[in-house]
This record gives sequence, structure tokens and C-alpha cells, in this order.
Amino acid sequence: RTLIGAEHHEHGARFFRVCFSSGLRLCEALALTVDDVDLATGKVRVERQLDRYGVWPDTKPPKGGRSRVTLFWAAYRQDWESLVADARAAGREHLFPLHRSKTKFADRVGVFANEAREAAGWAWSHHWLRHAYASYSLAPVSAGGYGLDLASVSQRLGHRKVSVTQDRYVERLPGADVLAFTATQRRPGRVR
Repeated sequence: RTLIGAEHHEHGARFFRVCFSSGLRLCEALALTVDDVDLATGKVRVERQLDRYGVWPDTKPPKGGRSRVTLFWAAYRQDWESLVADARAAGREHLFPLHRSKTKFADRVGVFANEAREAAGWAWSHHWLRHAYASYSLAPVSAGGYGLDLASVSQRLGHRKVSVTQDRYVERLPGADVLAFTATQRRPGRVR
């Protein structure tokens, strides 16, 4: 409830779900505008990030200096639709409203996120949501993931090399050995 203050509680909850369902960094999500989101296709243009040390709404290019397009998971479409609808109804360009201070706004949101995480007793950082996006996107359907290809997920995360995604963002699945043994019950090259 402390994320972005009690009056913005629902924005805070949707903020976490938006980052989890798209792999966006904190400052990238805060810079999103209504025009960046295509609700019909799930595509999200990442052309800027909020300048962590600037004054609202100062932006700079995303990390690595390159724009990209990511996809949000369709299961979270309702969150994206409601944020776009709320912004339009309030006459705002940005999906997430400004909270009190215009100076170092992104840092304040990071502090609120850490306070919420600590209050909930969670042992992860906000950046963990990005790792989770990569891991669940790549994990096989049989393990609860989406079974998406590495090259596409890496591109959506904005990595120049797939090895960055593979080496830093993919977590070993619990029970991976059991899944592998089950999946290898047929000989290679044969379809069941």
C-alpha cells in the first residue's frame, strides 16, 4: 500500500504487474505514455526512460541507447487496458501519475517499491520482475512458462546479445531434472 502512497495504491499494484508482464525496467515503465501501448497486439514501444535524477517528466533514451518493442503477456491485458483508460479519463499522457515531488521522481518510486517489498517480507528487488519475465517467457509450458524463443525474448528485453539474456536472466527451474527426464521419454526426432 505504500507504493506511490495510499491514494495511488491501485496504480502501485498495476505498476508491479505491468513490469512483471512486460520485462520493463522501473524508469521505462514510468515514462510510458498512452501512445506507446497497442492494446490490440500487446506491443509496447520503449523509446525512453524517465531520467532518474531529472525533474518530471525529463526522459532519456532507454538503457543501451536503443528503442525497442516489447510484448506484454495477454493474461495481464486488463491491467494495461485499465491504465490506458485511467490516463485518458484524467487527460494524462503518462500511464502512471506523478506523485508529489517532481524532483527525482523515479528514485522516490524506487524507495516506495522497496518499502512495499520489505513490508511484504519479499526478498527481491524491483529488477527481479524483469528476470521473472525472461524466465517465465522462456520456461516450457509444461513447467508453467510460455515456451517462447530465446532470440525474441532477448530482443524484447533490449539485449544486444542473446547470451546476456541466457546468462543473466534465465533461472533454473525447480524440478528441471524431472521435466527433462519426462520430456526425453521418446527418441529424438520422433513426434509422439
